[in-house]
Amino acid sequence: MDLVPGTTALVPLSVLEDSPAVKQDPVLLVYPFVGGSGIEFAAQGLDLYDFQTDCNEYILLNMQLEHTNCRCDFMSFTQRDFNSLCPGTFVNDCIIGFWMSWIHHNEIDHVSMTLCFTTYLYNTLIQVQGNYIVSSWCHNRNLDIFSKKNVMFPINEDTHWSLCAAINLDNTAHRDGISLQELPFILLFVLHLDSAGLHGSEDICGNIRNWIMYEWKRCNGGIALPCNYIPVVTPSGM
Repeated sequence: MDLVPGTTALVPLSVLEDSPAVKQDPVLLVYPFVGGSGIEFAAQGLDLYDFQTDCNEYILLNMQLEHTNCRCDFMSFTQRDFNSLCPGTFVNDCIIGFWMSWIHHNEIDHVSMTLCFTTYLYNTLIQVQGNYIVSSWCHNRNLDIFSKKNVMFPINEDTHWSLCAAINLDNTAHRDGISLQELPFILLFVLHLDSAGLHGSEDICGNIRNWIMYEWKRCNGGIALPCNYIPVVTPSGM
């Protein structure tokens, strides 16, 4: 089974190979990969490689299978995606999406403290009813952003990439016997990294912050999260 490019539908690989779209832009790889330690050793010599040789093969294989469940995103890599890695070209969203997934691929999604979204999330947020659409998507996938330490949002605007991240969202989680006012919100902040300074940090972080507050209210019966508890950090020279 494989993915039809641009969709979430699984179809037999033989059907894909015969389709006009795939003949013009053939699928080279589909992520997540399942192959035990063989997948890890294939990345040797790359900056992506961080495999521990004492890792249990059974645990590793089951962790890879966990990433293939129906609630996870599949990414198909086509020849066009591969070509975007050539000198003088712009890296596309598929390559960035893979990198964001790979950096925590050896963690089980529901216990990992890191959540990496694709560019689709931010592009949806800035549409009409974007907050509602994204929150509904998270709800349908049982994603709880407030259980994560780091939630990352890659941004692609005007052929330029930057990264926005909500840090310490897990500090907003309900705790028995502790009121909202006593929770350490001061540690929660939104970080924007833009090496060229071409993206408007105020607008981007504002959109992310507004969605966090919207999502908080959805998850907490309409209780509002004070805006001044989510500062924005934009390091210079980054």
